[in-house]
Amino acid sequence: MTDTELSHESALSLCDEAAVKIINLQEGDLSELFLVRKAVQDLLALDIAQESVREHGERMLDLLDRTIFEGDLTVEEARPQLMAGLEELRAPLLADSLMSESGSQEELPEIEPELLKEGITESLENLEAGEAALLVLDQDPSNREEIDRLFRAFHSVKGFAGFAGMKTISRVAHTAENLLDRVRKSELVLTTDSSALLYRSLDVLRRILHSESVDGIDELCRNLDRVSSGEEVVRVAAVPAKAVPASKPRGEEKPARDSAESGTLRVSTLRMDKLIDLIGEMVIAQAILADQEEVARAPSSPLAQSVLRSSKILREIQDLAVAFRTVPLKTTFQRMARLARDLSASSGKAIAFRTEGEETEIDRTLVEKLVDPLTHMIRNSCDHGIESESERAAAGKPREGTILLSARHEAGQVVIQIHDDGRGLDPARLKAKAEAAGLLSPDSAARNQDLYQVIFLPGFSTAEKITDVSGRGVGMDVVKRNVEELRGRIEVASETGKGTTFTIRFPLTLAIIDGMLVAAAGRRSIIPFLSIREIISPDAAEIRTVMGEGELIVLRGKTIPVFSLRRVLGDDCPAGHARTGKLFVIVEDGGELCALSADDVLGHQQYVLKSLDRNLGRIPGIAGSAILGDGTVSLILDIPVLVARARERNLHKHSNERSTAS
Repeated sequence: MTDTELSHESALSLCDEAAVKIINLQEGDLSELFLVRKAVQDLLALDIAQESVREHGERMLDLLDRTIFEGDLTVEEARPQLMAGLEELRAPLLADSLMSESGSQEELPEIEPELLKEGITESLENLEAGEAALLVLDQDPSNREEIDRLFRAFHSVKGFAGFAGMKTISRVAHTAENLLDRVRKSELVLTTDSSALLYRSLDVLRRILHSESVDGIDELCRNLDRVSSGEEVVRVAAVPAKAVPASKPRGEEKPARDSAESGTLRVSTLRMDKLIDLIGEMVIAQAILADQEEVARAPSSPLAQSVLRSSKILREIQDLAVAFRTVPLKTTFQRMARLARDLSASSGKAIAFRTEGEETEIDRTLVEKLVDPLTHMIRNSCDHGIESESERAAAGKPREGTILLSARHEAGQVVIQIHDDGRGLDPARLKAKAEAAGLLSPDSAARNQDLYQVIFLPGFSTAEKITDVSGRGVGMDVVKRNVEELRGRIEVASETGKGTTFTIRFPLTLAIIDGMLVAAAGRRSIIPFLSIREIISPDAAEIRTVMGEGELIVLRGKTIPVFSLRRVLGDDCPAGHARTGKLFVIVEDGGELCALSADDVLGHQQYVLKSLDRNLGRIPGIAGSAILGDGTVSLILDIPVLVARARERNLHKHSNERSTAS
């Protein structure tokens, strides 16, 4: 490729990057506008920039400056003008490039921004499908169905890129397609090298579509050509990747939806969020209406019956809105399968990565927020959990380690588990490490479950040496923080020498919550319904006092600690305040039961969760707020955090008493 051709390639790549950024611009997103401006400036700095290119480029810079610095235009107003300017920029560049290659000109098609955006979205979906096929082909290189699926993915992306004039994307996809065409014709067999190049091709195409800069495109295309022709590939790792993707028996595949449900409609996420917000406001308005005296006084009146009917309809709309927000975990699980494959290759460990429940649906706002904690946990399982092949052989285990990532719905929650059959957590080693790091006192008598929790402390690591994967004590603390931000909790179960299981639980949706409204010490609070086991009104004889302060309740032979809601929330109150509560709400957290004292239970219904983070920041023990039927605001309690705080307070108090006594 000549210097001129390389310059044209660079210029067209800059145009592609700018186009994707412009399409994905959100109102007020100045950082992306600055990146578009830089791309245009870089393009004008190239030697090939002819007079017409400079003219269009200067016009685009003026438009960007008016939007960024002067505020004359909104993003929505500037977007069509920027796209039109970009097409004017690209046309002469593409024409020159085509002339240098074939001696003829080709007119660049004009594309509507919405059509271009839809094409990019579909291309990204095709790349995801291609990666899923390639993960299967790692284990079964001759699987014709998956070869065809991978070929179609590259072919579809190439077709869109050709239509949109995105020459770099078209070139990479076309070169990968050539390789797969020979595989389809049984002229070549997929090898470790060729698979690595195809993975790299998928990554490159994905990054370009996400408007990220990519290096090494020329080298990638040359290597794809060498594989296609049987020549030696340059600088491609030959480490076998032993991770395998999820696989279900063909008979267990989820049945396809009927034709009436098979159609799809793409809707802007901003519009969907607005719809959810409006439904939430309708729920609040309906609750206020249902709470009116006229309705409550005459439940059989036409007005009351109409309110009841509209409440039922609104509940169905609410449930449908929740369904709109949910998406399957399949794509996220696929990303984890790819991560495990890469870690298997880089570490030299034989790892079988399997998934279950990838069709489990969760709130779409949770999907991206789950990627980071899951990534840390898969890396942790690969590096700390799974042993080397020699260690496994010495322990009498299969040479290949297994990591299982699973998901399911359980009592209105989403449960995600990461299980490995590796070395497991050693409580004695954890205790020694925690003591050495000053995180635990030598005379403390901690349970295994408590010791497992130290792995989530910042700076804690059991790694003997720092590797590219882990060992710096950064990761699991991030996991716990991210999970708690999703109103979830994480549990650990382990058996030394046999493996470890991490379990994450969080609500199905962050927008709407089933809650029980309770009154305690003159204050109304909402307890998430899924945390409640039962509500009891015990006799005084069932209450026990420990050391004059802490209170317990004996329920069916089981001793349960009692905490005053008022006390847990930080208010001062007498030590025996729990005795004055008429009711006890038995709540569960991580398999442990606690009783929260309350004066009254006011009702169970769905509440629209309103975040407090924007104005007040994150408040420990408070998941958010909700507007009640009378227009007042009530706090939604974060039960796992509250119970943990109460337990820590009691443990600290009893620890001080023991120290004083000794």
